Amino acid sequence: MNFLRSLYDELLPYFHSRYFNSGCDETWDLGQGQSANLCERRGRGPVYLDFLRQIHQEVTRRGKNDDVLGRHHSAISRADRPLTPKNLIALNWGYEADHPFEKEALLFAKAGIPFYVCPGTSSWMTFIGRHDNACANLENAARIGLKHGAVGFLNTDWGDGGHPQPLAVSLIPYVIGAGLSWCGKSFRQDAVVPMLDRDVFCDDDKQLARAAWRLGLAHGLLCYRAFNSTPLGAALAAPPPSQGEIWCKDGLKVYAGSDERILNRLSKKSKTNALS
Repeated sequence: MNFLRSLYDELLPYFHSRYFNSGCDETWDLGQGQSANLCERRGRGPVYLDFLRQIHQEVTRRGKNDDVLGRHHSAISRADRPLTPKNLIALNWGYEADHPFEKEALLFAKAGIPFYVCPGTSSWMTFIGRHDNACANLENAARIGLKHGAVGFLNTDWGDGGHPQPLAVSLIPYVIGAGLSWCGKSFRQDAVVPMLDRDVFCDDDKQLARAAWRLGLAHGLLCYRAFNSTPLGAALAAPPPSQGEIWCKDGLKVYAGSDERILNRLSKKSKTNALS
């Protein structure tokens, strides 16, 4: 905690917003290393929750409201030690089309904790996108967030594996997320491509946005679904095994799960199109 205090003292005076995102997600190492014995005695949920409280105290002392991720659901719903400071907001991340926002949002709502739903563009670890997954993920988050009283909608866009995807890959999910969160009842997905051609790409031929949309569906031709990635995107992001990288290290395994015959057929087709 001393290390975090030093960072807060050094950095927070330079930001005027009263909100502060403390993160606290991706706690894969909780219960290992230095926290192993403590988690063994008390459980990972209570240990995680107590650490959040310490961060919350440090942040509020510096005049900020705390945005945190509630990953351990058992800790969220504990009636004996509720996580309900009035100036805390939970961020409910989830990126797959079938992410259980319904179950998770209900937990926050019942506990009286203000929360955001945080879906994503599904662009990272793909290179050219997963627009079908993004659309379902964004719609699911917006609909369920509204149902359970979410106070915000955060459309996230990440860059795992060195961020190989260009910005243009995320433009369509940006627009869909904005439409669903601002005016979900009147949003029309069929208006996205024409709007991008008119206002973003300035394409009188009306080809660029349509091509961008179709590229984001191309991963379906591989007939293989990979979690939070596509087989080709995962392979592009995969580091050499010698680097010991954590998050993208299984990229080649994901790629290997694809049907070799389909990969070869698509490769030949792409070469033919490039030469024609």
